[in-house]
Amino acid sequence: MAGVCVALVAIGFLARHPWRISQIKWAGDLNAALVESRLTNHPVLIDFYSPGCAPCNQMDSETFSDSEVAQMMKLFVPVKINIDKYPALANHYKVSAIPQISILNSNGSQVGEALGFQLPRDFAGFLSRFKSS
Repeated sequence: MAGVCVALVAIGFLARHPWRISQIKWAGDLNAALVESRLTNHPVLIDFYSPGCAPCNQMDSETFSDSEVAQMMKLFVPVKINIDKYPALANHYKVSAIPQISILNSNGSQVGEALGFQLPRDFAGFLSRFKSS
């Protein structure tokens, strides 16, 4: 009986928090993302974040969970970079505030960026400027 109660609580939680089940397949390694970018001709999208960053968590829970955004992200090679673990990489891409979304070409050159929390519709507009054909 206790197992059934736990399962029902978990189902109820996930129903109220659908962002817990990510629709986006995030890479954890920039080098692998760049290789995939060259193979697919899709730009790399880096989400520079920190686990304790409230606006970063808001991007996860509101923006990246949006169905339109998730669909558009299929035209990118998305990678999450924790700036606490990889400060040299954050410094290389001149991360001044988080969340920072950087768009890279397949050579690793930054071609666009968005700073701070982005509403889903605004972020979708930003992505539309960089998506591959």
